[in-house]
Amino acid sequence: MLKQFVKITVLLLSLISVFSFQVNAKEFKENENYKIVAETKDAENNVLEFFSYWCGHCYSLQEIYSYIEKNLEDKNLAKFEPIPVGAMGGPVAIEAQKGFFVAKNMGYESEYNKALFKKMHVDGEIPRSSKDIFNILLELGIPASQAQADMNSFVTIGHLARIENLMKKFNIESVPELIVNGKYLIIQESVSSQDDLLELIEYTLTLP
Repeated sequence: MLKQFVKITVLLLSLISVFSFQVNAKEFKENENYKIVAETKDAENNVLEFFSYWCGHCYSLQEIYSYIEKNLEDKNLAKFEPIPVGAMGGPVAIEAQKGFFVAKNMGYESEYNKALFKKMHVDGEIPRSSKDIFNILLELGIPASQAQADMNSFVTIGHLARIENLMKKFNIESVPELIVNGKYLIIQESVSSQDDLLELIEYTLTLP
C-alpha cells in the first residue's frame, strides 16, 4: 500500500512538473518574434547590439542589455558585442565610434559607454566635436598620446568599416537592434520583459 502511494505521488509530481513546463515554456515564431536576415549563421554563438549614443531608447535599454550580456556569458552561451553606429548625430557620431574603440582597446569599453550616455541623456551635455569625445577618454584615464594615436589608427578605421558592412548585410535602418548568430534579428517589441527577451535570444541561439 505504501509503495503504491509513493508511486502515485511520484507520478503526480512528474505530471505537475511537465504541466508547469508546458505552461511556462514560450513558443517563439519566425516573423513574429524574430526575422531571418541572412542565409547562414556564424560559427560561434554571438549577439550583436546595434545602438547609437544619440538614441534615447538605446540609453533606456542599457541596463536590460547588461542583464542579457551577463546571463549569456555566465551561462557560456554567447558573446555579447555592442556595436555603436554612426548614422545619428552627424560627423561627431563618427568620433564617438572611434572613441568607443579606443576605450575598448584600453579595457574601458563599459566605462566609456556609461560616461558618454550619462553626459548626453542625464547631464544634457551633447558632444559637439572630436575634442569633447577626446576629453571623455582623458577623464577615463587614457593617456592623451595613446588616445590620439588610436583615434585614427588603421585598426580603428577598420572597425568602422566593419560596422558599415554589418549594417548593410543585416539592413539595419534603425536602432536599437539585436542580431543573433549573424542570422536572426530579434523583434524586441514582441516581448514584455527582460527575462522574456533573454529567453527569446536563448531560443534563437539554438536555431540552425
